[in-house]
Amino acid sequence: MNKIEYKIKFTSDWAILSGKSAGGIDNRLLRDENGFPYIPGKTIKGVFREGYEEIEEMLPEGFKKLEFFGKIKEREKGDNADKEDSIFIFSNAELPKDLKEEINSLKPQDKAFVLNEIGYVIPRNRIDDETNMAEEKALAFFEVGRKGIEFIASIVKKDNSDITPDEEKLFIEYLFKYVRRIGALRTRGKGKFEIEVINNKSTN
Repeated sequence: MNKIEYKIKFTSDWAILSGKSAGGIDNRLLRDENGFPYIPGKTIKGVFREGYEEIEEMLPEGFKKLEFFGKIKEREKGDNADKEDSIFIFSNAELPKDLKEEINSLKPQDKAFVLNEIGYVIPRNRIDDETNMAEEKALAFFEVGRKGIEFIASIVKKDNSDITPDEEKLFIEYLFKYVRRIGALRTRGKGKFEIEVINNKSTN
């Protein structure tokens, strides 16, 4: 089974949101139980799937396998519906291990300060759930992450896949080249990132 470890570096502010409100903020960054922000694997998979569908026509003939992400018809059945027939498994993207250890070594008040400084709050027009239109003179407040933050993630190829090493290499090269935004507020310039492969290895 091949495993590709890679780094996501945000070149703009970003918004991987939890959908939850707290402290007067309507939508906060998604964080784990220790307060560290992360990007769910299913979010990464979704963005890569969108990117693949956009570049599919650019790929060589005979290389158009939407089963890379599971069959398209399965997508409407829920987040977990296509896990079995997807060729790749996408991990969550997390802060580097050494950075998390360094933050965890701080005093509680210092740790809270550092984690809080990862993001900041911006106002946006509040959207009416029924009309999907902006409410007049009403604001919602979103927490967004600061540019420059780096996350580490991996893609694992299943043992039972029939993709060849050359196909896998081309597939990853195309995706990493053309997928450049993730998360909410992408139309507002948020979520731009760069990808760097850290390690590409075979595992038993």
